[in-house]
Amino acid sequence: MRREEAKEHNRQRIVDAARGHFLREGFHNASLGRIADTAGFSTGVVYSQFGGKAELAMTVLCTLYAEETDRVLGLVTGQPEQTVEDWLAAVGDWAEVRVGDPDWGRFELELNGALSGQDKLKDLMSVLYGQIRERVVDLLSARSRDLELHGRSPEAVATLLLAVILGVGLQRTADPAVPARLVTEALRALLLPDRAE
Repeated sequence: MRREEAKEHNRQRIVDAARGHFLREGFHNASLGRIADTAGFSTGVVYSQFGGKAELAMTVLCTLYAEETDRVLGLVTGQPEQTVEDWLAAVGDWAEVRVGDPDWGRFELELNGALSGQDKLKDLMSVLYGQIRERVVDLLSARSRDLELHGRSPEAVATLLLAVILGVGLQRTADPAVPARLVTEALRALLLPDRAE
């Protein structure tokens, strides 16, 4: 394995180990020492790869968002015969399982609290949310003939869709009784307002 490949491999091992610790223990309780041990490295190697706990945590958070974005968009792309109703059913099933994950919610809330006021996290989240919105815009634009956007731009709808998922997720983190079906109801109202229940 070449040096760059080895470095990337080591980095990924650290991220994988950190993910488990951050989700089980939260941002505050996870220690770089335990993360390093789980990954099979010294704490010094973790610092050389990430510079510290906050940077590692932000990398894990980006990984979580990227995986979920891939997962949910994978449910509604690649199958041109899928109707918008099929999308809503697939997203509804996904939301029941993934939106409001208490471990992820605690980790993200603790990280936001620990780094509040720091531009680094704000900038990262701005880029991350922007990338997610772009992918949703691409999807909406490709299927615009099937949707009833009523003059709303795909950009506006993508922003609203992300806001609904994040908002319901945050509420479900605090109160699991909040129904995940609200995601589907909001999506129906945005994508098919003439058929909203």
